[in-house]
Amino acid sequence: MPITFIPKNRIPSGGAGWLPKREDNPKNEQPSAPNDSFLPTLKKPEEPTRANGETRAETATLSLSSLNAAQQAALDQLPPVVAGALHHVWDVLGADSARAQLLELLEKNTLTQADQGQTVAESLQKMTAKPRGQGIDAESLTRQSVALLAQPNQFTNQGINTYTCGAANLQFEMAENPARLARFIEDITDGDGQMTFAQGETFVRPQGAELEDNSGRNSLNRIVQSTLMNFAGSARGPYDPSTDTFADGEHGLKMLEVARTAALLEGEPKVIVHHNSDSSKEFHRIMKSTEPGETFQVGVSWNDQDHLLVFTGQENGDAHFFNAQDSTTGSMPMDNFLFKTQFAVFGADKIEGADLPQDSVFRP
Repeated sequence: MPITFIPKNRIPSGGAGWLPKREDNPKNEQPSAPNDSFLPTLKKPEEPTRANGETRAETATLSLSSLNAAQQAALDQLPPVVAGALHHVWDVLGADSARAQLLELLEKNTLTQADQGQTVAESLQKMTAKPRGQGIDAESLTRQSVALLAQPNQFTNQGINTYTCGAANLQFEMAENPARLARFIEDITDGDGQMTFAQGETFVRPQGAELEDNSGRNSLNRIVQSTLMNFAGSARGPYDPSTDTFADGEHGLKMLEVARTAALLEGEPKVIVHHNSDSSKEFHRIMKSTEPGETFQVGVSWNDQDHLLVFTGQENGDAHFFNAQDSTTGSMPMDNFLFKTQFAVFGADKIEGADLPQDSVFRP
């Protein structure tokens, strides 16, 4: 059975191969559909004065010689190579608002985290120290990358009129490993536009990923999400960012493609569990056993349309989530959230020992 989805802001067509709609009243589930009036009304953004994650030109007043005690302590502990990279990036950023985001990364000890031997600070340094791909502004890329790494919930954005919610969610989840995300950005924006993982899988930036597409996204979101789309849906041919379609003419990622890509990026196997009457009891138990901050993608019925969110754990009976459509976080009672949920992309270990029907579990 093909597993795909129609993202929010799109009208599902009659022939969509999405997961079957679960019953209105699965076993052990009674809540009526909650009201989503707390969500902001989405509309086409006005022409921005600056791209998301881009700082305004301003006179820089922050100085590395006048840090607070915590910042100074973190700076003093940096290895020489990382400290040198920090100074380079500091000079590139220029504006106070961008430098404040860089100091967030310093205080959280993010700059020294490494992926395959390359620290976050070194990845950021390379964005201007080495040539970027055609049409990619290195300084803007660096500012947007610092913003995304410091505040992923504010600067991960799917934009409007795109089928990229699955890719935007993968981007958000990748921010949990900032060293991996920083190296990914640095690699896919250089001259050859490729990043190869240890397993031999290669992500390739598709042609035109850097171009404006009227989605309201900044260039970094367009590039990262287009590259993730290009890899995840590669079995269907190259992804065209200008039309948001694959070579077969289809939009969006199939859920098995999302799960396979998440497994590669996070280094652990994934499974998709369909929420229906037969799986309801175990599905609820698994969801309610999650810890605060535990993240995975879920397919939901959202404002009467199919959409993908990042579930970010439960606490005190409330489900927490991130919505890349408008870069917002939210929460609602878990039972109401479960009523909306049609499937989840769990880590394979999450369902070990679970009494789930075989036809409710899909493995990439």
